[in-house]
Amino acid sequence: MNERIQQLAEQAGIKLPDSLEYNGHVYRNSIERFARLIVDDSIGVLIDYLEEIDKEQKTPSFIGMSMTINRIREHFGVEA
Repeated sequence: MNERIQQLAEQAGIKLPDSLEYNGHVYRNSIERFARLIVDDSIGVLIDYLEEIDKEQKTPSFIGMSMTINRIREHFGVEA
């Protein structure tokens, strides 16, 4: 599990099992999948906005938003 996702789960009061026994493994994977879905959905909002920006001109807004999307993916360990 990505360390940042684990930290956020703990901040939300979710007790993560220490062992990776079958149920613990399934539980941890479910939390990670849920977090990845939230990240992907949030990035989807940014991508929709990017489509409204003139891609041909590669404005600073377009470049900055593209870099932000990549940074968020990297931070949460979510690949495109």
